[in-house]
Amino acid sequence: MCTSSGAGVSNPFHQNDDMKRRLFPSCVVASPCRIPHTAAGLCLAWRKNPSVSSVTILMEWTTRHASPAGLRGFSLIEVIVFILVVSVALAGVLSVMNLTTQRSADPLIRKQAIAVAESMLEEVSLHDFAVTSAPVAPIQANRQSFDDIGDYNNFTTSGIYPIDSATPITGLTGYSVSVSVSVAAADLGPAASLITAASGNASLITVTVTGPDNVSVVLAGYRTAYGP
Repeated sequence: MCTSSGAGVSNPFHQNDDMKRRLFPSCVVASPCRIPHTAAGLCLAWRKNPSVSSVTILMEWTTRHASPAGLRGFSLIEVIVFILVVSVALAGVLSVMNLTTQRSADPLIRKQAIAVAESMLEEVSLHDFAVTSAPVAPIQANRQSFDDIGDYNNFTTSGIYPIDSATPITGLTGYSVSVSVSVAAADLGPAASLITAASGNASLITVTVTGPDNVSVVLAGYRTAYGP
């Protein structure tokens, strides 16, 4: 430890080490109690190693005794918690991105299915209401010869075809369509011109189109006996 100044003072510094004397003159103060903790530690280190450069001792002592707050890293628990939090957040983000990617084409598929259903519903509605000839099998091969809405009942195709072709339309092979025609189960129209269900003068046409990824569209419309 440092001793009081005067005769018999023990100076831990080399007499030719001006840097030590300039940095820590407190090592030769009158009372050891006045020596700051840092200065006392350096004095003790220099006393034990009088031949070592002051710069070397200063660097070593700073490394060993630097403030923990300044050099503190992350504990194992903190690292594990951080990894868990990031993993959960990343999993959530990736799941949302995956769902968005999977569903990004859905609007196009649904719009195409709606277009197919509207086209088929219009095609059926434009045919005669009354039966004009003997029914034919509701298949694509007979479609061109359908002459009334009843012929479309239970009509089904896998793939979307033109009315007069046995070759499916390119790009629509993944779609299917089915048609149901039945007598309307409810009265239709205002009281003055009511079409009752019992009269059989109205039919319900239901068109169902199924597309890729199980996208399904159902359109329904009524055809009344306003004409043939």
